[in-house]
Amino acid sequence: MANWQSTLDIQEEWQKTGDGDMSCQELAGIIAKRLKSLKLPHVVKSNEIVMEERQELIEEFEGLSEDSSANNNDIDNVMASLYDWGDISLDNDWPHKKVCWIKTF
Repeated sequence: MANWQSTLDIQEEWQKTGDGDMSCQELAGIIAKRLKSLKLPHVVKSNEIVMEERQELIEEFEGLSEDSSANNNDIDNVMASLYDWGDISLDNDWPHKKVCWIKTF
């Protein structure tokens, strides 16, 4: 099991979207805002990959939030990238320190 350094909790919104009580555009907007405000004290400023990928993800989610034709498949594609970002190892220790747990369930 990884040693997650942060958690992005979107469990409630994920459930609402799955139940049809929230649009995928609303979900994308919430993810963008939470990702933008997520504190990453464990990620040193020199870790440009983590920070650059986070910015790219924010922009992708913001774009989906403004796209009236976006659907759940579009969200799923960006979510795959978000999970990959969260899984980036920050060290070589065991268990590995990883950037962020994406809490959907």
